[in-house]
Parts: sequence; C-alpha cells; structure tokens
Amino acid sequence: MKYYPVEENKVLIKSAIEEIFNKHNFTAADKYMAGPGLEGFKQMLNRLFLAFPDIHGTVEHMLGAMVIILFIGSNENILYVHPIL
Repeated sequence: MKYYPVEENKVLIKSAIEEIFNKHNFTAADKYMAGPGLEGFKQMLNRLFLAFPDIHGTVEHMLGAMVIILFIGSNENILYVHPIL
C-alpha cells in the first residue's frame, strides 16, 4: 500500500469528490479506489445519481493526518451532511 503525505491526500480527495460526485462520473472511482467493494460502490453511486440528478457536494473542512472531511451535499429539495472518514 502506498502512503501519501497529508497535503497530497487532501488534493486527491478533493479531486475524487469533484470528479465522482460533482461530475457524476461513478466510473472514475476506479482511479481513486480499489478493493472488493468497488463495483458495489459504483452501482450505489449510479443509483444515487439517477435518484438525485442535480446532487452536488462541497468539502467544507479537512483535518488531520488521516484526512477526515466534512462533505456537505445538496439537491434541489434535499440537504444532507455526511462525514466521510
């Protein structure tokens, strides 16, 4: 497993959120993630984007060596807050 410095992790995570969630490109998850749950994650994203076509997320805060972020997403009629660890 390759480890990245904290600042590189922050850039990588912001890029992943922009590309995957805000551009609704669930196939970009291949570039940022790996593992046995990846296909299921992409299927979940596909369903999410079909259900909420105008969903958009913003990274409000990022802290710590493990890059803990607060991701706030919005849709026309829905607002949710989900911490990603």
